[in-house]
Amino acid sequence: MKTTLPDTSLTIAARTAGRLTRSQERFNKLTARIKKLEKELAKESARLERLFTEFTREVQPHLMEHARLMHSVAGLLDEFARKHPLKKPHLASIQAVIADLWSRSSRIVSPTPHQKEFYGRWLHWDADGGHTHAGNTEDENKRAYERRRQPAQKSKHQRAADADREAVDETKQRSLRSVYIALAKVLHPDTDTDMDGKRDKEELMKQVTQAYTGRDLTKLLRLEVEWVREESRHIDRLTDETIQTYVSALEDQMAELKRERAMLGNHSRYDAVSVLADFPEARAVAALHLEAETIKEAIVDLKQFRAILESPLPPAEILKHIRNR
Repeated sequence: MKTTLPDTSLTIAARTAGRLTRSQERFNKLTARIKKLEKELAKESARLERLFTEFTREVQPHLMEHARLMHSVAGLLDEFARKHPLKKPHLASIQAVIADLWSRSSRIVSPTPHQKEFYGRWLHWDADGGHTHAGNTEDENKRAYERRRQPAQKSKHQRAADADREAVDETKQRSLRSVYIALAKVLHPDTDTDMDGKRDKEELMKQVTQAYTGRDLTKLLRLEVEWVREESRHIDRLTDETIQTYVSALEDQMAELKRERAMLGNHSRYDAVSVLADFPEARAVAALHLEAETIKEAIVDLKQFRAILESPLPPAEILKHIRNR
């Protein structure tokens, strides 16, 4: 996250009886807009973080319990199918319920290899051939091995997000380099013959180098402007050409901040609350609480179904409940 500019932010003041050039005015406008964008970005990031925390506290524990319960029920269904001689329509009903449990639980938490193998047997079941283990032929095993060796294919959304991140990194690196070079020219100790001035510049160059290494564009710009503001004897060194260089870098930075703000809701950290990104915070929190209540109701319902599967009811009666799922 970018460092928010202080109240004494990057501003070029006109000299006595003088006026700012167009480049200087543009510089001041850009720094003000960047400061505003940074505040907006920090505010939105904090809001999403609060929603994520609320989700983690209020919703996620119930989601995890629901996923564990779905796996448990799927296991009981499998046990029921093995224990009783069932007709194809009955097995088809069990398969449909297990497939639904797989679909919902795998969206909550990644299944273990054992769970994949278990669900795979049911997902590859067919009415004519009965249970067929997924990948039980030599050719199928070979294809599965090759798939594991290949890198996972990224979705269109993931590829677009990667491209955006690369563009942001490239823009930021270009901006940092252009500002660093401009600063190095005016602040390099070798440009000053005065010993005190040389020592001051040596210290400033250390800070400039640290800011550049840390990829802190805002700090680089602040170092230059504060130096100009505090050392009036250097005011003429901030030429219009130098200002134009900074204006270009600031425009890049502003575009980067706009992209970052637009992409914030799509950050992988906030996947669970991304659909609420545009909601007012109070409404988003209410939606999370409602989701938690809905999941708790689903847990109660599934526990009742599990109790039926574990009960001594006749198989025909249990099958009625399975068909009604």
